[in-house]
Amino acid sequence: MSVEKRFVRYRESVKAVSEYLGHADPGLTLRVYAHLMPESRHRARKAMEGVFGVQDHEG
Repeated sequence: MSVEKRFVRYRESVKAVSEYLGHADPGLTLRVYAHLMPESRHRARKAMEGVFGVQDHEG
């Protein structure tokens, strides 16, 4: 497993991963490695439900 995948697996911050990899912008890190974070969509949906008290249509 690559270093990048390990960072994501252990939920290290994008900023920390970006700095470690030498990326000037955390946005680059996100664009390159976002596919490694499939559970982030679920967490974001749950957070929105908590904030707005709205049930998601996807379940």
